Amino acid sequence: MHVFLQGCEGAGDARVDVVAETRPSTPTPAWTQPQPRPEILALNTSGTVRARLGEGAALSCRIVALHAGPETRYRLRWESRRAPNLTVAQVDQADGRAPRVGPAFRDRVTMTSRGPDSELRFRIVKEQDPGEYRCRAGISGRRGEAVSSPVFLLKAKQKVLPTSSETAILWLILHFFVVLFAMAIGIGSCFLTGTKTRILPEHV
Repeated sequence: MHVFLQGCEGAGDARVDVVAETRPSTPTPAWTQPQPRPEILALNTSGTVRARLGEGAALSCRIVALHAGPETRYRLRWESRRAPNLTVAQVDQADGRAPRVGPAFRDRVTMTSRGPDSELRFRIVKEQDPGEYRCRAGISGRRGEAVSSPVFLLKAKQKVLPTSSETAILWLILHFFVVLFAMAIGIGSCFLTGTKTRILPEHV
């Protein structure tokens, strides 16, 4: 504060005026509630998928999470139940790396992962591929994970004949009938013209 001294005439005493200096008050910081942490509620999968041997197939898994946003990163892993702890493919989105596929599946399997969605795609389904699979997911940087219900890849019934074989057989049958028809025309023309073979006498 500022203090002003002012003298008075006659009495010889002094009057003291005190003027208080006002300063802007500093606002008290407001208490903010911490942002809720994302939490995985469920994993929705493609369920049962049927595919023929030699053809392609895709298994899908979608994370349903609470308090999750576009910045949320996940850990995802596909495993086969044909052997204990057999990892088919996995990815941690926080690493920024491409999904890693197990050595036994690299020749025919790819994995894609974008946000809460994941897909395990078989380019070619082989005899050992049909069976039970599971999807596991967790929040990047945190412990714990959720496990999906079984995802079944089943072998569909094979076609009796491939399309190429059916086409070849149809062309063979058509060719047979064409040849048979030509032979019938040739034999019929012989009877209609009455062609006979003459034996000429020898000259002595």
